[in-house]
Amino acid sequence: GFTLLELMVTLSIASILMAVGLPSMQNIVVHDRLVSQANELVATLQFARSEAVKRMLPISVCASSDASSCVTSSLNSWEVGWITFVDNNYSNGSATSRDGVGGSSEEELFGSAGLGRSGYTVRSDSTVDGYITFLINGRSNRSGTFVLCHSADVTKAVAVFVSNAGRVYSGKDRDGNGVPEDEFGTNVTSCTP
Repeated sequence: GFTLLELMVTLSIASILMAVGLPSMQNIVVHDRLVSQANELVATLQFARSEAVKRMLPISVCASSDASSCVTSSLNSWEVGWITFVDNNYSNGSATSRDGVGGSSEEELFGSAGLGRSGYTVRSDSTVDGYITFLINGRSNRSGTFVLCHSADVTKAVAVFVSNAGRVYSGKDRDGNGVPEDEFGTNVTSCTP
């Protein structure tokens, strides 16, 4: 058996280890959630690009809170989720016919439920403006940046970039400061790019 003193010493050591280990475990969980969501966004964007080339039709991805239509306000807030669809209304990027909004004549291909956790954000820069379209040659209608954060902490952020050529890639922290960089080595400076 164990004496009361041995049990108290064991519990004291266990509680000290928990107090030291729990905060770092929380950081791991936050980082893993951000990386998982970034990977889902990258996969969605790469899927849209490949479908545009395969189907020879423009494919759009837009922020969506109901998995059936694009958001019309807070266009740069993607944590609500997104949908991928055949954009039949897209026409050479003209402002009158390029809507990026799924409609009854536009086939939905894929949807994501978003983060669903408080404190987590997925924001795009203003060039994305609520949606991005991949054209039949694999190019995107615009370049853009998506930044995934927790509690607006850019030092733990994860970034996803889309080039005009249609390349989709995750930012890497090459200089070891904890902040992801684009392909030119420029740090992401904010959780709201």
